[in-house]
Amino acid sequence: MLNWITTFLFIVGVILIIVKMMDDEEPYHALKIIGYYLIGTFRFTFNRIHIPLGFIIFLLFLRSPEKKQRGKRYAAGLGLLAFVVALVIPAITESYYKRTRYVEPITTNIYELNFQNHWKKVAETLELDEYSMKTTRAEGLKIDYEKDGKLKRLRYEVTWREEGQFRHATVYFHEGQKKLTVRATKVDQWLQYDRLISIERLFEKLDQINIKDLTPQGEFSYYGFIFSGEWTNFAIKDGETFIIEDNKIIPYAGELPIEGYWMNTFGMKQTGERSNVSTDGHYYLFDVQSK
Repeated sequence: MLNWITTFLFIVGVILIIVKMMDDEEPYHALKIIGYYLIGTFRFTFNRIHIPLGFIIFLLFLRSPEKKQRGKRYAAGLGLLAFVVALVIPAITESYYKRTRYVEPITTNIYELNFQNHWKKVAETLELDEYSMKTTRAEGLKIDYEKDGKLKRLRYEVTWREEGQFRHATVYFHEGQKKLTVRATKVDQWLQYDRLISIERLFEKLDQINIKDLTPQGEFSYYGFIFSGEWTNFAIKDGETFIIEDNKIIPYAGELPIEGYWMNTFGMKQTGERSNVSTDGHYYLFDVQSK
């Protein structure tokens, strides 16, 4: 907002200088200078291609080589400059916002990871204020790890509100990387936003327990953890089901479906040189509401 105010004041200042220095003997000169500036800024958009139609009209029909017309030429040129700036600045700003950001991991062992501290570092990198922090929702959490907890992959997405718009980011880590990568973008809407869990609630819950306690006990190539993030009706019967209450894990043998958030852990069994299949699935529900 401050940048736009500064730009507006700069343009007003330049117009006043033009009015003061050029053609001041012409009737209604100030209004004409403003009019020529507005003509210079006018654009026509077709298939996302922006054409400086106003300046083209000025060159074809309104431009005059007479010395006393210099103020109008300068005003139209200033309008063209404003047209260019209006295209370039948002593009530069958007490109800068979408840049890849890097976060130093707290640990590369999932059993030792404090999720809330991890999120604070990511949020700091995204420059989230207090309001944005409170509106952040999480989804698509996927973790692959070895039996000793060593991270192979970690990925999740977050969506939040900022300046009346939605923002979305993907956080990713792959074994061999020294840092987490964070990529953010601006989006018009996020349809599932209201069904998603808050990032604070999710990471609070993961810090209450330890993923090690959710991991299948068998021997596998590696282990997986997934969490969609959406509040849903859970009715999966293929696998063991548990309820997480605070830091307690309680087997569930009641009726299905039930509403709540659910996590899935499983082992990845090697079936070929480069192929694995998930097996021994366990489901963990929290914040449940029976039907």
